[in-house]
Amino acid sequence: MNLLPRKVKAEEVMSQPLITIASDKDTKEAAKSMNEHKIRRLLVMEKGKIIGIITSKDIFDEMVTGER
Repeated sequence: MNLLPRKVKAEEVMSQPLITIASDKDTKEAAKSMNEHKIRRLLVMEKGKIIGIITSKDIFDEMVTGER
């Protein structure tokens, strides 16, 4: 049995297309987009660049505690 991981390139398993959200959009819109696309993470964009990631957990935590 071969226990070593296969040498698979990231591009072979990545998700496409990229689903993004503008940094000025609110968490309600982010949650709606995640639900629509059946995903748990969105890339956050500003001026055409990725500046972060927002996750469903980030949104849940913000709803429950008011903070991340």
